Amino acid sequence: MTQPRNRHIIKKQIFEVEVKGQEKAWDIQQKLGEIFQKQVLPALNQALNKLSPPNVIHRIDQLEIDLGKIRLDHLEEDVTQVVQKVIQQSFQKVLPKADIHPNELLGQLDSLSLDLNKQQLEDLEKDWWQKLKTTFRKWLNEDSNALSLNAMLKKIDAIQATNELENKILKQFKALVQSKWDRIDTDNRLDKLVEEIKEEETLNQLEKDIAQKLKLAFKQALLKQGSTQLTDILQLVDTLELDDNLEDFERDLIPHLKTVLKQQIQQKWGSNQASSSLVELLIYFLDTGRLPWWAKPNPKLLDQALENAFLHHPTWLIDQFKKYSRYDTYRKRIINSFQNEELWQLSQQVLPRPSTKTANPLVQGLIQALPEMAQKLSISSNQVRFLFWEQVLLTFSEPPSSERFNPLLLQNLSLSLAKHASPKEVNTLLDTVLENRNLKISWQANLALQPTKPSQSSEQKQAPVQKQFSQSEEIYVDNAGLVLLWIFFSNFFKNLDWLEDKSFKSPFEQHRATWMLQYLATGQTTFPEYELPLNKVLCGLHVNQSLGPLEALTEEEQTAGDQLLEVVLSYAQGLGNLSKEGFQQAYLQREGVLTRQNNGYLLQVEKETFDILLTRLEWTYQIVKLPWMDQAIFVEW
Repeated sequence: MTQPRNRHIIKKQIFEVEVKGQEKAWDIQQKLGEIFQKQVLPALNQALNKLSPPNVIHRIDQLEIDLGKIRLDHLEEDVTQVVQKVIQQSFQKVLPKADIHPNELLGQLDSLSLDLNKQQLEDLEKDWWQKLKTTFRKWLNEDSNALSLNAMLKKIDAIQATNELENKILKQFKALVQSKWDRIDTDNRLDKLVEEIKEEETLNQLEKDIAQKLKLAFKQALLKQGSTQLTDILQLVDTLELDDNLEDFERDLIPHLKTVLKQQIQQKWGSNQASSSLVELLIYFLDTGRLPWWAKPNPKLLDQALENAFLHHPTWLIDQFKKYSRYDTYRKRIINSFQNEELWQLSQQVLPRPSTKTANPLVQGLIQALPEMAQKLSISSNQVRFLFWEQVLLTFSEPPSSERFNPLLLQNLSLSLAKHASPKEVNTLLDTVLENRNLKISWQANLALQPTKPSQSSEQKQAPVQKQFSQSEEIYVDNAGLVLLWIFFSNFFKNLDWLEDKSFKSPFEQHRATWMLQYLATGQTTFPEYELPLNKVLCGLHVNQSLGPLEALTEEEQTAGDQLLEVVLSYAQGLGNLSKEGFQQAYLQREGVLTRQNNGYLLQVEKETFDILLTRLEWTYQIVKLPWMDQAIFVEW
């Protein structure tokens, strides 16, 4: 159930074995579990490492590997041998082909930088100096008493230098010996003296010459082979050979430069694959509010996906956000998921600009004034921010002219804010914002007329097509243990005055309850939407439903949540002497898989050895059904 913590993610694995009779079935099942962890997973990882270079992402929907007949009395031996034999062949049949157009690669080849890093240069330099030091020590040991400085210098002169670099090193070594002869009495002293001479400049030029020869050889080999497969191209680099007249020290550079060349090819081609995956991730999140199963969550993930789209697919990004901004569901998700800086950058790509300006000064000024507006109007800062960006996004689908945009934005923002504060106060405040920023915009003349087109489109439109949570889909959650608290939720939400007639008073309280559950599980007050699918179901929402602007839980609400956990622990003394944080980490922050069933949801929770203590609870959690939930959650723990 748990996704492996490495660069290869296995969503689900099923080990199916047919045996004659049931008497040994349980024993075989236990052994196969151990064999899978010990032998099969490492073999899978090794095979995937060979077939999938770094920065290249492959996704396989389903792979079936037939191990054939296995001897029960040689279970581990047979499984291991067969897996190692057939696993790579099985993957090769289903892996998508990683194509690189030869002309594209040839065109980019000259721009590749095959510079060895400083450490590699130092390592090569040390190898060459080591040869001289070894020879020098040998001479000293042969006749250290009778050997004079002149005799030693003659021995050094007798060494045949085969190239300019060796000749320069020999001259420097000779000068070193001559100047430090009296101090050379131990090998360690010699090591220190040799370190005083550096060859980086000569070595750098040599490296560039060999790198150019390697690029030329690679071009010729690539044209002959004609392969477009990334793995074949990388293997081709390993087979490259340069002219026979190279010196030994030049050949020492080649393996290092080949490694750099392969890294450069992987980076240039693999970045396109990574970019495509981030695009896919961004669209999946906007559609569902969740991450695809193969994505590894991190606090900057959505920001990285948006930044990648800005960099590699700007035209596509503008078209997509114009489409998504038409619908209330997606607008909420966009505003809640991205900071002002990202939304500002996005707006500059879409919205019209005054001919003399590089950016719209009104949008920029209003962003800066949002905290002041919230304070003056006594509206929460998140609500003011949400209303502002909603009006900006509403203009994305059909951006008005630059002359119409500014008054239109101010009119619609005024109408939105007037639902939460005095219209006169709102208009006065907006005029003050304009005056403080030296912006002269006539916008109130038609304010009493019928709302403009973007304002009409602000009605709660639903997206024409939403990705539904199908029965074949699985959602991985990290807070599966929340179901342990389900029996307390009705009274808890009632005490917070969020319920009326066993239902939430409004979407505001319903969304607030969704955030409160995450606070109960983690103790955190801010979190991305993709962490909340189970919370949504427990609060009677669809897993794909977007949430309103995240309003920070008040101190009183946080205190109520902490007190609830204390009450739960007082009723769950059979779990041992747990602190609130210990209970959250051990039980509430448990990994699980949420799936659909015909009559509800199924939540499969990852087991731990200490879960035996859950049998001591005074309430059940195998079926979770609250008054506001349309369908029950069936729990397997």
